[in-house]
Amino acid sequence: MTVPTTARRTRPLLAAALVAVVAPSTVEAQTIELGFGWRPGMAAEVRMENVTETEAAGMAFSVFFRTRHRSVVSETADGFQISNSDYEVLDFDTPMGAAPVTPELLAASQPSILVSRDGAFIDIVDAEGRAATVREELAAAQEELPPGMGGVLEGFADVEALRRTAEEQWRGVVGWWVGRTATAGETEFSTLTQQLPVPGLDAIEVDVEMTMTGRVDCVQESGANDCVELVVLGRPTEASLTAAMAGLVGRMTEQMGGMVSPGQLAIDEWALETETRLIAEPETLVPYRSEIVVEQTMTMAVMGMSQSTWTVNSTTTEYDWEGR
Repeated sequence: MTVPTTARRTRPLLAAALVAVVAPSTVEAQTIELGFGWRPGMAAEVRMENVTETEAAGMAFSVFFRTRHRSVVSETADGFQISNSDYEVLDFDTPMGAAPVTPELLAASQPSILVSRDGAFIDIVDAEGRAATVREELAAAQEELPPGMGGVLEGFADVEALRRTAEEQWRGVVGWWVGRTATAGETEFSTLTQQLPVPGLDAIEVDVEMTMTGRVDCVQESGANDCVELVVLGRPTEASLTAAMAGLVGRMTEQMGGMVSPGQLAIDEWALETETRLIAEPETLVPYRSEIVVEQTMTMAVMGMSQSTWTVNSTTTEYDWEGR
């Protein structure tokens, strides 16, 4: 990730919802240093809920799942290891019924990671082993997976894609914000380089808007006002998205194995937007809740026939920290 020189200026907040969570009396002088304070021995139960809604070819359908796992921080020579274990699939529904996603597959696709003492992402733990587990689990469940699910999960069988996904997940919790000074109601504008978690595709440039809305409760309705809400809105630059479209078309043509020839497949339109909302302690960036919404619209032409697809993926994660 490369972050060039940033232009900072005050402007109206991204949406009226942002204003609602900040009391007017606290906005004026609320400037906070955002640090990294994860420490060995920290442990949390992590609950995640994911909903994907899709409209395509005149049909609408959704995929929903809920999971739970344990996350523990330990010390390493270079920083910390954040170990994720004890995965449980609490619920998983698709248009075809319950999907056979095992705890082993879930654990392999969401690996333990290594970070530095100042919160920088280093690597995932046992990358080759994790990718091999994904391949084994997919092979065992391939016939039972609903249409399209196998293709989505195959991305986690690639070591580099697995690493990129883990880094993006960590950035959503810590990497966006660590070391920054944020003022409530002020939006910071940046352009950064983001590596997509798709093998073979080049990194893209993303225009980013970052806003700290103000103080909120770490634990909802506690009245402690001890966390802050941090919001990131990202959109790929037009030139970068055009290049990514060309790369994606080439990859899809190759994957279709001769079913279409070059020139018979094209992406006419691709709009992509990601919004991340994080509730975390400002001094430590220990998270309590995050919401990530990815919305995209794609119009694709295959052998002269055009089809548009609209997709929204929402992931909500809650952390129940022991002793905090």
